[in-house]
Amino acid sequence: MTDRPPSGACLLAGAAGTATAYGLLRSVRERWGAAVRLVAADINPPHLVAATTLADASHQVPLAADPGFQARIVELVAAEAVTVWWPVLDAEIVIAADLRERGLLPAGVAVVAPARATAELCLDKQAVAERLQALGLPTPATWPLADAPWDPAGIVVKPRSGFGSRGLRIAESETELEEIRRAAEPGLVAQPRLRGDEYTIDALRTRDGSTRAVARERIETKAGVSTKARVFEDAVLTELAARLADGLELTGPFCFQVIDGAITDVNPRPGGGTRMTVAAGVDLHCAALADVWGHMLELPPLPRERFVVRHWEENVL
Repeated sequence: MTDRPPSGACLLAGAAGTATAYGLLRSVRERWGAAVRLVAADINPPHLVAATTLADASHQVPLAADPGFQARIVELVAAEAVTVWWPVLDAEIVIAADLRERGLLPAGVAVVAPARATAELCLDKQAVAERLQALGLPTPATWPLADAPWDPAGIVVKPRSGFGSRGLRIAESETELEEIRRAAEPGLVAQPRLRGDEYTIDALRTRDGSTRAVARERIETKAGVSTKARVFEDAVLTELAARLADGLELTGPFCFQVIDGAITDVNPRPGGGTRMTVAAGVDLHCAALADVWGHMLELPPLPRERFVVRHWEENVL
C-alpha cells in the first residue's frame, strides 16, 4: 500500500507560528513536496510567521477563544479546499473535535484530533492525573495548590490548564510554597518535584490499534521546547504509550512527559520537539497524515540512539 497523498490533498495547520506547526509543515514538505498543498493559519499576520516560507497560503485568524474563530476556520477550510485540518494548540484541538462531531465542517474534511471528550480531558491536568491513577498508570500525586502538602523534594506548581511549561514554578521551601499560594491566581495545581531524567515520548496510535513510540531525553530545554535531545526506542516506554492510548482513548499523534518513570503531562498532539524525532529517522508527522488517508507509512526502527541538536534559522519574509 502506498504512502502517497491522494489527489488534491490540502493540509491546514493551526497555530502556524509554533515550533510544533513549523516542524509538521517542514516534515510534510520534505517528504511529499508539492503533492500536498500546505495552508498555515496563525493569530499573527503571515509576514511574522516563519511557517509562511513553507506554506502555499497563509492566513491570519482570531484567537481560538475569540467568538469569531470557529466561523473563520470553517470559511477558510472551504475557501482553500482543505482536506485535512491539523489543529495544534489544545483549545483549538477541542474546537476542531467539536466541529467534527457536530458535523459543522465541509464534507470530506478530516481532523487530526482525538474525540472531544479526550481533548478536553487532556486540557485538565488535575483530571488527567486522577484518570491515570484510576488506570494504575504511574503518575505523581496532584493536588489543587491550596491542598498541597509540603514535600522535602520541593513542589512544582503549574496551571491546571496550560502547555509548554508556561506559568510553571518550583517551590524549594515551605516558605516559598506559602508565598506562591498567597500570590497565586485561581486554577493552579501542585505536584511533588521529581528529580530523575526527563523524557518526552512521541507516539502515534494508528487506526489499526497499533502504537509506535520514540523517546527523547530532554538534555536541554528552552521555553518548554527541547533544544538538545537523545532520541531512542525503548520497549517499556512503548508499552506505557500503548497503555496510555488505551486508557485515555487517544488516537493519532500524541506526546507525553515522563520523569523518574512517572507520567507528568499528556498532550493530544505532537510536541514542539517531535521534529527532532523525525530528524532522527522516525517520521511520525507524515505517518500520522498517511494514517488519516488510510495508508501505511513504513517507519523503520532506530538502529541506535541518536543525538539531535537545534539552532536558530533566519527566515526573510
